[in-house]
Amino acid sequence: MHKPSATLLIIDDDDVVRASLAAYLDDSGFRVLQAGNGPQGMELFESEQPDLVICDLRMPQMDGLELIRQISERQLDLPVIVVSGAGVMSDAVEALRLGAADYLIKPLEDLAMLEHSVRRALDRSRLRLENRRYREQLETANRDLQASLHLLQEDQDAGRQVQMNMLPVTPWSVDGFDFAHQIIPSLYLSGDFVDYFRVDERRIGFYLADVSGHGASSAFVTVLLKFMTTRLLYESRRGGTLREFKPSEVLDHINRGLINCKLGKHVTMLGGVIDQEHDVLHYSIGGHLPMPVLYTGEGAHYLEGRGLPVGLFVEATYQNFELKLPETFSLTLLSDGILDLLPGDTLKEKESALPGLITDAGGTLDGLRRVRRYRLAGVEQEPCMSTGRIQFAEMDGTFVLKFIGEIRLTLCSALDATIEKIFSSRNFSSIVIDLTESRSIDSTTLGLLAKLSILSRQKVGMLPTLVTTHPDITRLLQSMGFDQVFNIVDTPLPCPECLADLPSQDQSEEVVKAKVLEAHRILMSLNESNREAFHDLVTALERS
Repeated sequence: MHKPSATLLIIDDDDVVRASLAAYLDDSGFRVLQAGNGPQGMELFESEQPDLVICDLRMPQMDGLELIRQISERQLDLPVIVVSGAGVMSDAVEALRLGAADYLIKPLEDLAMLEHSVRRALDRSRLRLENRRYREQLETANRDLQASLHLLQEDQDAGRQVQMNMLPVTPWSVDGFDFAHQIIPSLYLSGDFVDYFRVDERRIGFYLADVSGHGASSAFVTVLLKFMTTRLLYESRRGGTLREFKPSEVLDHINRGLINCKLGKHVTMLGGVIDQEHDVLHYSIGGHLPMPVLYTGEGAHYLEGRGLPVGLFVEATYQNFELKLPETFSLTLLSDGILDLLPGDTLKEKESALPGLITDAGGTLDGLRRVRRYRLAGVEQEPCMSTGRIQFAEMDGTFVLKFIGEIRLTLCSALDATIEKIFSSRNFSSIVIDLTESRSIDSTTLGLLAKLSILSRQKVGMLPTLVTTHPDITRLLQSMGFDQVFNIVDTPLPCPECLADLPSQDQSEEVVKAKVLEAHRILMSLNESNREAFHDLVTALERS
């Protein structure tokens, strides 16, 4: 609610009307000041700093429109209510455009209407002031966060470099065996790790590990795994001759080590030893999915085996499996991230698709990269494209864009083309953006909406209307400064029945990158917080 002692300034050259309004508002609990013309009103405004101004439009020496202009120049957010007997629509539109909070026509048959307008304007003014303070606090917090993120980035860079240095050389060839790997982390520091190495003159060891969780703590466990396997190999060689051992013993050793460290982390992993002398693969499974896939010229299939995760159960035991290796083969080990890309609704359906994928790839890493790019990439993008869409309609010069679902980068070309179409129309008068059915909006789309606002102001000198009823999206828009470039309302508007989905736009990677760059430059121009938030991204896009 507004403060009960709010000061109101009434400026009107009609003494009777001014006195009547002042008496009523004074009885309603407000402190009321009066001025008979514009210059006197400006003097009182400067000296008393009222919370709200009520003024007439038709006054000698200085009319109401000029008064609103001068007040807005001195105190942008001060609410002004126009009470005028002129009743000219163009005056009302101009007063509202200059920032008037309301426009009432004399004579006022019920002064309660004026009181209601005053209280509503004061409440809105209070909310705007709170929002400004919130944005200032948010911008300060963002600056502090950016400084913390910079330090964190330095730590992550160092951690990432440690991880990269621990990984084996790729590709690596030894005695007719070729090893290669690729890690695509979901975060900057990865919980996935792979290693392969010479055990002795007749044995080659390898393992793939997937640490639970994400971030620095999971990445630390990969360092620990490297240390434990290297230390175990070193200790085993101290006698001069490396004893016979099985991969299951290594998993037992790591299981005990992780539990004793009490890190609260466990690992799914599989490890194997190739016995070159007997052409036999010894391997053990520690709760890992998917299982290794063996490919020969006749096709691909999963290896057999099962076991508990490593570092989770004190009583866990691990089984050793053996496989006579064919003359020509490839063995593919994958982390469970591949399951997110495979077609199918269930784990069983996804697993059944993997051997066929390996077969299509010819059992090679290069082949798998090719298949992943052209086959899995489509599967990965399909849900995003199916859950988000933009609809469009035009009625008598009013254009409507309705966003539905998750609005992502894949829709930016279609949206940008539609924006160009809207502002090339001769009968353009206004535009409404309906976000009531949108679940999320990415920053590229927000940048294109900011572009739309700029073009609207250039074309017709007015802000577009943006409708949002979702609190999270509303907070996002306010934090990005959209309340300065849109009229944001929370009351759903009736949508035309002629809404139709925007047609897809197939454009090159370079064109899309240019649109992304343009969108984020526009976002940066809205406020200092956006400039800091998107600086690194824009710099990276400019250099790429």
